[in-house]
Amino acid sequence: MNWNLIVKLSLPALIIGVVSAYVNIAGIETWIWLALYVVWAYFIAKQTTSRRFAHGFLTGVSATILVTIAHLLMFDTYIATNTESYKDVHLPKEISVKTFIIMMSVVIAIGAGLLSGLLAFLAGFIIKPNKE
Repeated sequence: MNWNLIVKLSLPALIIGVVSAYVNIAGIETWIWLALYVVWAYFIAKQTTSRRFAHGFLTGVSATILVTIAHLLMFDTYIATNTESYKDVHLPKEISVKTFIIMMSVVIAIGAGLLSGLLAFLAGFIIKPNKE
């Protein structure tokens, strides 16, 4: 497992997390993530010869963790900037918005991991790895 690659590919997610705390990118965020998944798939296929799905899955999960950390560390700014995203969410009194963000990030992490893992796996059939 190439942990160095996983960490390097996950780092742009931290930038996305910080930017989305200050700028509401909800309209284009899906497209940013899809483009990032394609870039991840390319680099994973180029720099690995095995376990491509696992590399993609762990990259997607790591990226989601980084975004969630950024959102929680800048919580007040994030919520003030992204009020539209949470206006229709009606939570029980026992569940805070921070708890809701953490719960949703688990679901999103699994989805992001599955999608990026699948793309990395498929890219392995198209892109030849670097010779070592």
